[in-house]
Amino acid sequence: MATGRFSDHTDSKAKVCLGAIASPHGVRGLLRVKAFTDLPEDIAAYGDVYLEDGRGFAIEVKGMIKGMVLAGFFWHHHPRGG
Repeated sequence: MATGRFSDHTDSKAKVCLGAIASPHGVRGLLRVKAFTDLPEDIAAYGDVYLEDGRGFAIEVKGMIKGMVLAGFFWHHHPRGG
């Protein structure tokens, strides 16, 4: 799993869209992600990601398929403490 290079700025209110979940992939919980980063396979290097509702996830890139990233999302934070 890639280590976050930019994760020390998590207190900032400024957010950057790193990608969009396109669809599920297979039966092991992977997702296809359309990455908006320079190198799509480096999307996990930016650190944890947050959905619009505040839920936080770590990403683990598993591979590439048809120009999209195959990634596992691992939940670790909910804004309401869940």
